[in-house]
Amino acid sequence: MVMLNLASNIVAYIGIDNFDNILYLSRLLSKLGKKVLVIDHSESLSVQYSIPLPKGMDCRREIITYRQVDFTTQEMNRGMKEEYDDILICCGFHKKDKEIAHCNKIIFVTDLYRFNYARISDVSYVNDSNNEIEQELLIKDAAPIKITP
Repeated sequence: MVMLNLASNIVAYIGIDNFDNILYLSRLLSKLGKKVLVIDHSESLSVQYSIPLPKGMDCRREIITYRQVDFTTQEMNRGMKEEYDDILICCGFHKKDKEIAHCNKIIFVTDLYRFNYARISDVSYVNDSNNEIEQELLIKDAAPIKITP
């Protein structure tokens, strides 16, 4: 029997823009020797716009490598799951059920504004009995602290 090396960590981030944390985490995982793919399905495409895009390349059709991390806006496929250790999906408020079903963790991202919390409550994922997905809540800007080098 041939064992396929499927991504051990597929995480969807649903809610307000979280590109800064996703970029930081992807770089950290890469430095730890992991092969990382970041998929941007957010409304703003903030992750895509945070990396340089070489002329003639298109994130919709290709995977772009920047600082040892791969980026795309393509739909996740089996080949990606086999090739990467970690896949981070930036969803914004778009909940893609097909991709979320493959995740082992969903992180709902909000801030202290009530309307943003209400928006993630509207897209909250309900586990069925066949697929237990760990869910967490990340509250951004809860404390007025900036980390500076």
